[in-house]
Amino acid sequence: MVLFQGNVDSNKYCTDMKTNNATSCIALCIRNESCLLTLMTEERCFHCNYGKVLTITRYDSNHYIGLKISFGLSTLVKNAIPGSVLPFISPDHSLNSFSYNNNNTCTIGKFELKKCENGWEMFRRGSIWQCLRVLYSNEQMTQAEGKQNCRNVSAQLSGLESRNETRFVAENAEVEMRADNTLRGKSDKNGWAVWIDGERRPGCTEQAVINSTAECQGVQGFNFTDTTLTAKLGYDWSENEPNGYLNNQSCVVMMLNTNSTDKRHRKLDDTSCIDTASFLKRGVLCGMLAK
Repeated sequence: MVLFQGNVDSNKYCTDMKTNNATSCIALCIRNESCLLTLMTEERCFHCNYGKVLTITRYDSNHYIGLKISFGLSTLVKNAIPGSVLPFISPDHSLNSFSYNNNNTCTIGKFELKKCENGWEMFRRGSIWQCLRVLYSNEQMTQAEGKQNCRNVSAQLSGLESRNETRFVAENAEVEMRADNTLRGKSDKNGWAVWIDGERRPGCTEQAVINSTAECQGVQGFNFTDTTLTAKLGYDWSENEPNGYLNNQSCVVMMLNTNSTDKRHRKLDDTSCIDTASFLKRGVLCGMLAK
């Protein structure tokens, strides 16, 4: 992380950490996977996550920025303002060490960052920046209908690359689920489910084969249309899942139970691609590239 004087275009979508202790604020940002930078004023410290600021400017100011650069910052840069770049970013967007003017002051610079549309959250996947959003329907939907809902907003069905993405989907969907009147008064076994990318590979659809073949177990048994996935570390399966029960579970959902102590809560399961009733299929995870 580098520290310099400057400002961002707006801290409207940043989080006020309710402290002016810069050391503590920076340390918390370093530990927060989603935090891009800290913005420190005389009275406050803000955490700004990826996609929450559009421009960063280095100039002599009473505001300070602590910016992460070790994660591949150059891939997040959209447009460097012509003739003006930050001291650790060269015109070709590669990282450089700090440079100084002849009077030993830091160079002044400004650049624009990639962003997501309003309502979408940005996540890093290697050198790619992905925008994610859970779309909801008032009616249950099949996986095919969920895919179409994503296409309707120029996105596609998305998978889960990291546990950070899994946490985002779960927390987002829980808020919607607990406000849904159709679940109130029902038993704890009822809940929602969100469609996640993944369809069983040919040869990995029968339960007996899945249980006896390593290549058909876990994420290895699925094909993915989301080409930005590599590690797939966000696929946190429920106990003894995915199991291809009754040879009829070829798609993937995240389960959200009204009883948060249920072992299946926030876990993934394989299910029929056309089933809508078992855990109400009311959400779908959509993704698109940041621009």
